[in-house]
Amino acid sequence: MGRILLTGAYGMIGRYLRSELGNACLPVSRSELDISDLYAFEKILTQKKIKWVINCAGSAHGNELDIFKLNAFYPQEMAKVCSRLNVGFVFLSSARVFGTGNGPFYEDNPPRPFDNYGLSKFLGEQFITREMYEGRYYIFRISMVLGTSGHKAESQFLTRLMLKGEKGEDVKAAIDSETSVVHAGCVAKSIADCLESGRPNGIYHIAGLDCISSYDLTKSVFDKLELKGNVLPGKAGDFSTFQPPLPLIQGLASGRLPHCGTCLDAIDKFCEERKKGCANHSATL
Repeated sequence: MGRILLTGAYGMIGRYLRSELGNACLPVSRSELDISDLYAFEKILTQKKIKWVINCAGSAHGNELDIFKLNAFYPQEMAKVCSRLNVGFVFLSSARVFGTGNGPFYEDNPPRPFDNYGLSKFLGEQFITREMYEGRYYIFRISMVLGTSGHKAESQFLTRLMLKGEKGEDVKAAIDSETSVVHAGCVAKSIADCLESGRPNGIYHIAGLDCISSYDLTKSVFDKLELKGNVLPGKAGDFSTFQPPLPLIQGLASGRLPHCGTCLDAIDKFCEERKKGCANHSATL
């Protein structure tokens, strides 16, 4: 497997990858490496004898230009450098590349992104596939990830609801909208296993066996953590700001990798960690 450069190493998924990869991992934060600085990027690859780059630096929020830079254009330029130096490249993508179609989606289902985030990730996939066609690469699509990190991300769906629940406030979640949920530890293990086993280049879904509604997910977390607020059922149309609205089943299914268990497995693991005092975090890729 060799030495691995991990960008965005101090985000949620990066935290679990650092643990999973151990001494093979060279973690860098955004302040330590600006991924738009290709001179600095190439320098660290050659000086540290890097064999793989796992790019966890990306953005789901902010202005349109920044989203496309971080999710598509910067990874494209990084992949060009990696290809020239014979360094493998790992790109994290999202279920949002499937747009308004109804899932769960497999690797071979055609992407149809409809918003800037989904389109930026889809373009990133295309760029990586093109630039790395003579090299080694993996593209991992992920939907909702549960895990812990050293900070709270209040912009995320579940985290926002948990903060309200901790204050005793009632919350509402959609009972008619489903997604796939995996634990960040399984995401990290799946990526590490691919690097270790040398699976063929391509797109892989990191997914569980089933999907769960936003209501059932939130209710299960509130019950297990004994949060004071009540969870009330709502409809997806009450919350969505997307036009057209998001599909009622947004989840992924994997036809190429071992599954990550059930949604309840991910919830149980997350709640166990949360009870140990870690900051909560949920992310939708």
